[in-house]
Amino acid sequence: MAYHFDGVVIINNVDDSLENQPSGDWLNDQLNQLEFVFRSGNLGALKDAVYWCDKYNKPLPKWATLAIHETINSLAKNDKTILQKWSKWFIDYKQAMKDYSIYSDVKESLEHGLSWSNVNTTVSLLISNKTEEDGGKKENTIGATYKKVQKVLNGKSDEHVYKYYQLKTFFYKNDNPILTPDSHLYIKNMLKGQKNKP
Repeated sequence: MAYHFDGVVIINNVDDSLENQPSGDWLNDQLNQLEFVFRSGNLGALKDAVYWCDKYNKPLPKWATLAIHETINSLAKNDKTILQKWSKWFIDYKQAMKDYSIYSDVKESLEHGLSWSNVNTTVSLLISNKTEEDGGKKENTIGATYKKVQKVLNGKSDEHVYKYYQLKTFFYKNDNPILTPDSHLYIKNMLKGQKNKP
């Protein structure tokens, strides 16, 4: 069962029919990576670990078991700091996924050879179906978001790259509108007419 909440698809059950049993190495690698993701502050990795272990009928790793015990103990003691910690994580996670989506759109546009000014117009159209002049995403916002994510991914920030790790059980669903025919044609013509690569 999955439900949508503020742009995120939250998965709560396991569909056993989707995949064959993975190799032991794959699942162990996945769980080891999820431990790093969790310890970096991306708390939803705990739910991913529960998901994969449930899906393949494997015991939870020690780090996940301890984290669940800590969380339940905090809830039993009515320790509101744990709820606030998880609530803050979810807000930060949604923003990180939105930022990464913008970063990916900019990167792809640059790889297609668009100049920076055309990249901003293209990404603004992808996000809101509007150019900046029509009330779409502002150029400085797109550029700042791209540079912020790039800085983290390049290891030039105090923030950890796992901030942008896409979780299985908290899947960010891009709610960007479907391009109108006019927007699609505008981008297509821009790609054709682009002469100067950045």
